[in-house]
This record gives sequence, structure tokens and C-alpha cells, in this order.
Amino acid sequence: MNKKIDLLELSEIEKEIFEERSAICENDGYLTKEVAEEIAVESVLYYRETLGIVSKVNETNDKMIKKDDLLISARDIQLKKIKPVEWIIPDLLPEGLAILASRPKLGKSWLCLNFSFSICFGTYVLGIIKVEPKNVLYVYYEDSERRLQDRVNMLLKSSLFPSAEAPDNLHFLYGERILKIDEGGLDVLGEYVEKHKLKLIIIDTLGRATKHSSSPKQNYFREYQLIAEFQQFAMERKICLLFVHHTRKPLNFDNYIIDEIQGTTGVTAGADTLFVLTKNKSNYTLHVTGKDVIADELSLKFDRTNCSFTAENIDSTIDTTPERMGIITLLSREGRAMKTSEISEKLNKKQSNISTLLNKLTNDGLIKNPKYGVYSL
Repeated sequence: MNKKIDLLELSEIEKEIFEERSAICENDGYLTKEVAEEIAVESVLYYRETLGIVSKVNETNDKMIKKDDLLISARDIQLKKIKPVEWIIPDLLPEGLAILASRPKLGKSWLCLNFSFSICFGTYVLGIIKVEPKNVLYVYYEDSERRLQDRVNMLLKSSLFPSAEAPDNLHFLYGERILKIDEGGLDVLGEYVEKHKLKLIIIDTLGRATKHSSSPKQNYFREYQLIAEFQQFAMERKICLLFVHHTRKPLNFDNYIIDEIQGTTGVTAGADTLFVLTKNKSNYTLHVTGKDVIADELSLKFDRTNCSFTAENIDSTIDTTPERMGIITLLSREGRAMKTSEISEKLNKKQSNISTLLNKLTNDGLIKNPKYGVYSL
């Protein structure tokens, strides 16, 4: 039974939602005006339900049953004690639902593994963003254990990471061993969050992890509902759920980069954070936008010898050679002051060379020298 709403009973905000959603759906090109309006009605009902207004649809007439007054004043909001956003990667990846998309075979899985290793080790993401150690689950669908092993060993060759030994707080799960996440698999992930104290779950990919809809005209509302459900799962647990996804072929050069993410606007509208990875002949660009992050573009360099990504948006006065980053990463990993000889031994480098690098890092203000021959972050 189709749900109907008397437009005269809509609030000003609901009228805006209805009109905007109708226009977007109708402009998609494959929906009739009638179907577009049905989807717009669903959007209004969803808006009402999220405000605590329960909709009860009757075959003869639609009546809205309102709960107690749920309004809160601006002053009360101002004074209310609310926990701050929890960042998985400071100023880049907050709690909630995130999507990282790119064209096939461009390197998004490698980028996610780079994120995972840095977060688990508690080092520098992309070589510039210091993170605290956190537990990560990587749910994969398109790789084998052999390929995962090769990738892990390849990444550990990078000086971005302090050890050739893989972190034991990074866990892998072959997605086909559990139900689709929209058909019960999410409950399994919830158990793993509790058991392993996870703060980040990466699902590679969204398309493989969810059941496909057979009705094109239902795609928008179904995708929006799915994303809303996944977001609620993440927010309730104060974690980040990061989906790897694909982009479509751009329609023209004036497109908003986020519009290239596959699916209807239901996918992008419900996410908290969106990343799009693109590539030209010389470098990669990570486009970032979201509800808690400042829209930005990070220029990335990909090292083919170890498949690591590093950001090039770095102050040109700072020398960020792999050797210097290796020292910073080691000090971060150890979490304590270290002697020159100890740093030299752990990095398997000549002590005279390490001493020179330590002096430069100290002069640049990147590390501290609390007493002679001792260094810390």
C-alpha cells in the first residue's frame, strides 16, 4: 500500500525535504514522477520517525501520533555536556560511517591497509598524522590469504612502520564466512567489536558485503535505510565503520567529485565521512569531505617498492625522508625517551648517521632532546 501525505499538513522543513527529494529522484532519469514522489514521501516519514514522531498508516486516512514535546532550546544545547567526537585518525577519520571510493584497481585496498597498519602500530598515518594505537578489523571479500600475506609483508618493508613483525591487534575476516551484513552479519561484527575492543572496521567492499536490490525504483530508499542502519551501529559503539566502494565513470569535468561514488544519493547522504581516491599521471589525490571533517584534498605519493602511501601536503621546510620518518615512527612506537645507540641498534643503522639525523630532527622541532644523547617525541 502506498503511503500518502497531505501536503497541507507538512511543516516548512518537511516541504523542503519533499520537494528536494522529489527533484533529485526525478532528475536521476530512470524514475517516473509518481515513483519519485513516493520516495520523497518515504523521506518525510523517515524524518518524522527520527524525531520521535511515530507514523501510523491507516487505509482510510493517515494520522500522526505525536509523543511528548521533544524540543530542546539552543541555550540547553549550549550548556549540555556532550562527549566530543572520537577520532580514529585525528581531523581525517572520525567515529561513524565512512566510505572510501575509487575506480577499480586504483589502490584503495592498499590505502586501507596503510591506514590499518598505522592505526594498529600507533604511528603516523600517511607519514604526517600521529595516531594512538587502536584495534582494527579488516573484512575482505576479494583477496585470498596468500595475497593478504604478500601484502602484509610488502607493507612492512616501509620505514613508516617500526617493525617487520605484523601487529597482533590487526585482525582479518573473510567476509563470505558470515552472513551479508544487512542480513545478520552486522550482529556478528557487533560481537567482534565487544570481544576484541575494535575501534575501526574496514569492509572491502560495500557491494560484496550487502544483498543487492532487484527493484531499481527502490534503490534510493533502500540504500539510505541501509547506510542509516550501519551508521547507527557505528555511533552506538563509538567506532568507525569504513566501507570500500567504487566510483562510476564521470559524466563530465564539472561533476562534484562525491557524485562519482556509485549508487544513488542515498549512499552518500547518510555517510558521515566520504573519501574519493583519484589518480593522474604524476600522483594520487585523496578528496575528503564529511560532517565533522573540513573538506580537503591530500596529494599522495605511492611507493611501488613497498606499496605505502605518504602525503605530499607537508611543509617544504621539513625534510621527511624515509630515514627521518623511521626515527619518528620508532620513538612513537616505543613511547619513551631513547639513547642514540639504542635507536641505531633497533633501526640497524650506523650510529654516526643516526646521530646526524637526530640533530636535524631536533633542530626542526620534530623531536626533543631532554638530555645529552637521549631523544623523545
